[in-house]
Order: sequence, then structure tokens, then C-alpha cells
Amino acid sequence: AHTEGEERAGMSSTLLERTRALHEEVERYERLVAKDFHAEAKTHASRLSQSHRVKQFVDGIRKRSAELAGIYADEDGSRKEEVAAMAGENVFSIFYERLKDVKDYHRRHP
Repeated sequence: AHTEGEERAGMSSTLLERTRALHEEVERYERLVAKDFHAEAKTHASRLSQSHRVKQFVDGIRKRSAELAGIYADEDGSRKEEVAAMAGENVFSIFYERLKDVKDYHRRHP
């Protein structure tokens, strides 16, 4: 089972879009942790259940943060290349090429 973010990431081949999606997922997990802690667990069983849920959320944050760290480290230079391509002379052709890719993706996966 894939997360919603992983499904959307398959749609986009850009590293910047993957970065944006990962940040969005981290924020969503943070909100879930805060919401879970806001609800007071009264019984031992509910506290235990709350702890397990929060651990899963924190594990999700940790996993996505590690992936983000790898993207920002940019050891292969792909992020730098992508940013440079977006600022080049042929910005509009790149934009329309990516727009076509997104439309093709949605046509194949309605």
C-alpha cells in the first residue's frame, strides 16, 4: 500500500515536486502527532494505543526527512541540474513538456 504522497510522486518525474510532496507529508504527520497528543488518553490501553500511533507518525517523519536530506545533499547533482533547467533560456518549452507529461499521466491513470 502506497501513501497518497507516493502515488502523487509517481506522477511527477521532477525532484522538486518530490521534495515538495515530502515536505507536505512531514507537515501532515506533525499535525497528526499534535492532534493525537491534544486528545487526552485516559486509560492505559488508550495511552498505549496513542503511543503506537505517534511512533508510526514519527517513523514516517523520520523516513521522509532522511529522503529529503538525501535530496538536499544532491550528491549526483540532479537537483542542481533541475533548478538550472528551470531558469534557462527555454523555460517555456520545459514547462509545456512537463505539462504534457502530467496530462499523459492523468490520461493513463484517471
